Amino acid sequence: MQWGQIKTLFILCFLLLDIYLLVLFLEKEQEADRPFLNNPDLSIEETLEQEKIGIPDELPEELPDEAFIQANQKHFTDEELDRITSLENQKVTNVNKNMIVSIFEEPITLPEKSSEEAIEQLVKSNILFPEEFSFEYWDTDTNILVFFQRKNERAIYFNQNALLLVYLNDDNEFVAYTQSMLGEPESNNDKKSLISPILAIDTLYEENQLFSGQAVTDMDIGYYTMFPLDNGTQVFVPTWKLTVDEERDLFVNATERLVYPNNEGFIEEAINRNLERVRLIKDQPDLKEEMVNILLEKYEVINRSEEE
Repeated sequence: MQWGQIKTLFILCFLLLDIYLLVLFLEKEQEADRPFLNNPDLSIEETLEQEKIGIPDELPEELPDEAFIQANQKHFTDEELDRITSLENQKVTNVNKNMIVSIFEEPITLPEKSSEEAIEQLVKSNILFPEEFSFEYWDTDTNILVFFQRKNERAIYFNQNALLLVYLNDDNEFVAYTQSMLGEPESNNDKKSLISPILAIDTLYEENQLFSGQAVTDMDIGYYTMFPLDNGTQVFVPTWKLTVDEERDLFVNATERLVYPNNEGFIEEAINRNLERVRLIKDQPDLKEEMVNILLEKYEVINRSEEE
């Protein structure tokens, strides 16, 4: 063997050795950063306490086994559409019998420093099926109030077909809303065990979504869209919603311990979807034009914030 080949072989051997030592170093460093994760002698609660991660004083109760639910988009009946058009102080129409579009003839003022309960009550007094919706959050960038539909007394998180959006102007007055709904849910007989609240918190920790010094300040359970079927039916899985430091919501699949991605583009998607559907309105051109302008204004706000 020539000396050049021997030298090349030595270089490759030392390179492999360096890579092996680097891998060992990184593994040791990761273990040092999270010394309690793999300690079988510590409970989840003790691990979180060691990591200085807060949890609620009272966690929700553990839940029995549950089946997934499925539902189709609701199509409003003629009787329901008659009720819609008779709403006071509203110019109302529907799109394909599955989305309500309404503009208030006189904007409704939202009192300053209104509580979430006051906001919810004011909105619900001006819509159909108020018992099926709950206030989720105020998107301050676009000045839109976001309501999720509820099934089995649980919110359906971030589903475009189970959504009420209330559009506010610069004076925080209700000027319009769009509303879509799901029909009655069905469940299959394949029940699955649900993870406990503490396991949901542990899932966030293990997936590097929860760090030292942070705290889970609230927990609730609802449904997250798992996948659509070919016939248009949507399947929903029980999902834990965890609020971190009273400002950030994270979602953990309650059957598989999966963390769902954030929904930063949800409002933009909803506005685009509603624009497409509002443009289908034929019987009320004035309402159509006014609603398109409201949606375009909100869309421009999103574009400006993305450019900054």
